[in-house]
Amino acid sequence: MLKTLIAGFLVTFFLVGCDCPCTSGMEDASFEKTEWILSSYGRTRMAVPKKAFISFNDGKYSGNAGCNGMGGSYTVSGDKLTIKSGFSTLMACADMKLETKFRQEMQKVNSYTIKGDTLNLMHDDRSVLTFIAK
Repeated sequence: MLKTLIAGFLVTFFLVGCDCPCTSGMEDASFEKTEWILSSYGRTRMAVPKKAFISFNDGKYSGNAGCNGMGGSYTVSGDKLTIKSGFSTLMACADMKLETKFRQEMQKVNSYTIKGDTLNLMHDDRSVLTFIAK
């Protein structure tokens, strides 16, 4: 019994005291070449389209707003982000309200933040779209 208590204490002591990957924070995901799955409209409580995602690569973005595919260009300077609309497919979808909201918020974006696996697309320091790295 005493050996078990001592062993438990030592394991706890080393895990809490070390600076190993098992206890350090997760690295931030990469803005580019990551598929970002829409998780929320900033702080707005709304359902999100199940298929909605976006990915950025070398000045071009592509994704899906829930039903229709989309793409365009973007520029990044530090944490500043400018998104320019490009193409969109034109399929008729059952509920266009969520897809329209996604597109409207994309047009407002002027910066971004990444913390861990979460990307926030921002408008004037307010999150308008939140994504999780796939």
